[in-house]
Amino acid sequence: MNGHKVEIVNLQDKNNGLYTCQAITTQGNVLTANFTLNVTSCPPNHHGSRCEKICNCLHGSDCDRWDGCVCLEGWRGYRCEDPCKPGTYGLKCESSCVCKNGAYCSPSDGTCNCTAGWKGTTCSEPCEKGKFGHNCQSDCTCKNNATCHHVDGTCTCIPPWSGTKCDIIKESDLQVAILISVSIAMGFLAFVGILACKKKCKLFDMHKPLPEEEYAVCELRRMEEDLADKLRPGWLERWQIDSSQLTLGDMIGMGAFGLVTQASLALPTGQRTVAAKMIRFNDKLCYQDFYRETAILTVIHEEKGYNPRKSNIIQLFGFNITSNPKCLILEYASEGNLLNFLRQKKNKLHYLLYFAIDITQALGHLKDLRISHRDVAARNVLITEQNIAKLGDFGLARDVYNTAQYIPVNHQGQERRLPLKWMAIESLLHLQFSCESDLWSFGVLLWEIVTGGTDPMYGNTPQPTCQQLVEILQQGIRLDMPAECPPDLYVIMTSCWSEDPTARPNPEEIRENLIREQEKLNPHQVFIERETVV
Repeated sequence: MNGHKVEIVNLQDKNNGLYTCQAITTQGNVLTANFTLNVTSCPPNHHGSRCEKICNCLHGSDCDRWDGCVCLEGWRGYRCEDPCKPGTYGLKCESSCVCKNGAYCSPSDGTCNCTAGWKGTTCSEPCEKGKFGHNCQSDCTCKNNATCHHVDGTCTCIPPWSGTKCDIIKESDLQVAILISVSIAMGFLAFVGILACKKKCKLFDMHKPLPEEEYAVCELRRMEEDLADKLRPGWLERWQIDSSQLTLGDMIGMGAFGLVTQASLALPTGQRTVAAKMIRFNDKLCYQDFYRETAILTVIHEEKGYNPRKSNIIQLFGFNITSNPKCLILEYASEGNLLNFLRQKKNKLHYLLYFAIDITQALGHLKDLRISHRDVAARNVLITEQNIAKLGDFGLARDVYNTAQYIPVNHQGQERRLPLKWMAIESLLHLQFSCESDLWSFGVLLWEIVTGGTDPMYGNTPQPTCQQLVEILQQGIRLDMPAECPPDLYVIMTSCWSEDPTARPNPEEIRENLIREQEKLNPHQVFIERETVV
């Protein structure tokens, strides 16, 4: 039979109907076949060019003649069987949620269902003073000027009060309270001076700066207010170290605002080699960063259950805020910072991933405390004698070792030096930092590890301005996959760079993924938990 093809173009509804096809073979036999043409629709629950596919759509979705199941808002999949992934919602799950602080995002319309302690359309506002819990409907029961936590309503008491509601006072504490009252009466003039300082703090204007020492005291009070729910009263006295206990040695590093020297600290157990981190100048931003790092490290080290052997955050021994210059006394990391380590030493990737896994432990610790680091980068990771990586530099102090990565940015009339290429897109836009923005920075840190400490670069712009970098990131452009980088490891990096903060993985998820990658790179070695010798 000679082959012939008949083509019908511009099919319309009027072409629907029964058709008969006849063919005559070379032997003269007549072959007849009938078929029905249905251009615009298929039988119910069918689709495809020949209506040969079955839809079986779920969750009220429609079956389209050509596309199959057309999902309603909040659903996806071949049969609309799956809800939108966390952090997405709407038709085809193409919209990104803006819910904050662990809020549930409705997959249909993106409405935020806030977790306990938060309110607002995006769940970004803590409960007002005196309220806590789900929908901020519970009334705080704390007494005697205690601070009530907006999430669970727990009370942070002011001595001499104690108890769950801060309404209990022991007899011994009562005697102390009487002595305190006498001291307050005798120190009334000092109180007036502090009150004046607080007024100056509230009225502080960068165009009319305070004297530097007064600013230092004001900045300390500001830090205490910011961390009021975490800092226990008396923290300054508990961690103050007398200058006579510290002997300064050789300088380790120096930057535009601070310096670090190796030092010897006299402890009851003997002399201990430490690092002394000092302010170089009476500078407002120096004080701001110094007291932020001082207060945050105190919160971390006074947390119940803190163990320096297991922590991947640099250990604090104390500080001296009465000396000049003021200094933080920290654990000495003999191998220096990770950036220099990467650039000076050649190690296999599976070994370097140990450092990244260490830092996920540190980020998980900070997430539990609801504290953001703000400057996660290889230059701010320190390597101990046991080759353990520890996160340091909590002050966003523009790096006392190297200032090249920090770009001047004018924010609200004040110039700040910021690590733009390590910052999350929401931090670039609004100067807002969170545990989720730390995870973005961790993705860049992982990129640094894989590239041996290469400076990150987007396209052909080595030092983009803040606006240029925002435009680059909003176009979906990210750091390129490094040469010889395992594809699955690059997937871990890019998961940290999701524009939606809630879509980024948590530190524990990243840690588990990195351990799997490490085992792929070196299948004969089992991951080993490591501890620091203290």
